[in-house]
Amino acid sequence: FQAEDGIRDVERSRGLGDVYKRQILEPLLAQWDKSFRLKRMKIIKRIGIDSRCKVNAEKLRFAFHQIIKNSYEEMIAGGTLTVTLGLFKDRKAALIKFEDTSRGLAQSAIENLYKPFNTTKTGHVGIGLVIAKTIARVHGGDFTIANRKQRGTVAEFSLPVAEDEGEPKVEAKDAG
Repeated sequence: FQAEDGIRDVERSRGLGDVYKRQILEPLLAQWDKSFRLKRMKIIKRIGIDSRCKVNAEKLRFAFHQIIKNSYEEMIAGGTLTVTLGLFKDRKAALIKFEDTSRGLAQSAIENLYKPFNTTKTGHVGIGLVIAKTIARVHGGDFTIANRKQRGTVAEFSLPVAEDEGEPKVEAKDAG
């Protein structure tokens, strides 16, 4: 598997289906839960209004995995990853937000954040964020990542929702 082939494969997204993002997020967060707890970190889920999006679930899961993995690698004991799922005010786009309490992004890294093969981590290739942004855009949405005002990073996906969406019950859970 070549990294460049992976980026091109994302751009040729196939296998689109109507998917609730909760169906992707909850199993993925459950998989990460033990690893976070072993490092004395926690995951907080804020599951608000979920919505259907026409996406390739496997590729979206990969994008979410990249963000969770980055947070896991950058946080220290006592850290928290807060995952929020909801809708933007116009209700035409879904919001999937990942906020962590890491030390944040180095200023030098921010300038080259979406350039392939740019990394500050030893042993990493430097395409995870590029692929996450490409996946979001291929699905008609966007992806951004930045430093939080306090401490840490915030990564946000926006994805268009299906036209005939309902509004499931709002709930908040602490998975830690």
